[in-house]
Amino acid sequence: MTRQFVVFANPQTGREAHPYLICLQSDMAQTSGSMVVAPLTPAHTLVNASTRLFPELFFMNERYRVLIPQLAAVPTRVLRDPVGDLNGYRNELLAAIDLLFTGI
Repeated sequence: MTRQFVVFANPQTGREAHPYLICLQSDMAQTSGSMVVAPLTPAHTLVNASTRLFPELFFMNERYRVLIPQLAAVPTRVLRDPVGDLNGYRNELLAAIDLLFTGI
């Protein structure tokens, strides 16, 4: 079972622009075969974007932005070994998800 806010190296094409994926799906809502994730991109690529919708965080000694509007369900089989955990950004991540879905 994968925990919410665990980070994986992006195994798919586009990993240069989005080197990591963060699991945003609740531990309580595990589904077989897929997981809801959002990509991380280097922060310098989104300098004028809203930090509320695109939270900025520090990971692996670099600044990244989480692309909340690009949520996707990916097969769990492609997400191998976790490379980190961003649970410390829980409030920012959940606020961004709330903004995306409720506008609040």
